[in-house]
Amino acid sequence: MGSVTEKVSREMRCSFITTKAIDITDSYFESNLESVESILNSDKESFTKKNYESAIEKYTIALKQYPDRFR
Repeated sequence: MGSVTEKVSREMRCSFITTKAIDITDSYFESNLESVESILNSDKESFTKKNYESAIEKYTIALKQYPDRFR
């Protein structure tokens, strides 16, 4: 149990159950890697052709697909 969970469990006045969360982030990225790479390759192509509006749009799509990888 983490320190925050431990503190909350000590201070709560009602009953509750704690569970360990499953980190699905990496498996989600793995399953969508080809899609994200395809979008980013298309984004790079648009950027190279100085079509910046399209490049930003495609990068935004990739960012929405997997936000934690591009921060």
